[in-house]
Amino acid sequence: MTDLMRGVLKMSAISHRAGTAMNREAGLTNARWILIDQAAEEPQPLTLSEHARRLGFSRQAIRRLTAEMEKERLIELVADPQDKRALMVILTDSGRQLQQEALARGMAYNRIISEGLDPRSIQEALDTVTRLTAAMIDLERRGD
Repeated sequence: MTDLMRGVLKMSAISHRAGTAMNREAGLTNARWILIDQAAEEPQPLTLSEHARRLGFSRQAIRRLTAEMEKERLIELVADPQDKRALMVILTDSGRQLQQEALARGMAYNRIISEGLDPRSIQEALDTVTRLTAAMIDLERRGD
């Protein structure tokens, strides 16, 4: 289990560097890419706090990031109808376009690095990481 955790962390670090490099020309830092991709993939808009929790960023970091992105008209911040004090992140058309372009670059990268791998083994790895992540979230919520 420890070796798996180390492997996932190493893969994450390399993935972060690759994402930064492939999106540099578009002016998209890895933090921005992660945020707009999450916003695009969620069925309902998330609040700043929800994004911060899911991404492991501080609320202050998300606030700074979204303030910059709002100025660039990549996102809109709107009041949450459930809690008017909370702000929700909404992608603009420009933000969605940027996300789609970055996603296409990422898909090309993924095709290259997964060449020769059996799709079933990729699915098994995803299932394992998903189950472990859920167990970690559960443990975190319990406070153990």
